[in-house]
Amino acid sequence: MRPTIWLTSYPKSGNTWFRALLSNLDPTRDEPAAINALDSTDSIASSRGRFDNHLLIESGLLTFDEIDDL
Repeated sequence: MRPTIWLTSYPKSGNTWFRALLSNLDPTRDEPAAINALDSTDSIASSRGRFDNHLLIESGLLTFDEIDDL
């Protein structure tokens, strides 16, 4: 089982770079993690794709209040 690492911080404070670092520390990876492909390879609980797939609604069409309600 893969360990869960929670990363919380302010926007624009290096989250993506830190996620790339953590991904590249994984000894089971054959190739380095591409920073531009992290959204498709790593699991992010708040990612838009997960939200869209789970609710079958394109989140880009919703207001912030509607998203909060869901």
